[in-house]
Amino acid sequence: MHFSYAHQANGNKAGKFALVAGLHALIAVGVVNMMNNKTLSLPELPKNLTVFMTPKPVEPPPVPPDPPQPV
Repeated sequence: MHFSYAHQANGNKAGKFALVAGLHALIAVGVVNMMNNKTLSLPELPKNLTVFMTPKPVEPPPVPPDPPQPV
């Protein structure tokens, strides 16, 4: 003899389904709230950052050959 409310002979599948679905929803809400309340501590970046770069000198293009002359 079984004294459990979840026994097969009870035929209360809808109630068991609702109980399991409710527990899953409660766990999901708890996980989402935990993720929302967790803060990540990131290192602080410097406020002013100045970078100096010396450009490479650009060579001028080669002199073009004489253009073709009309005949």
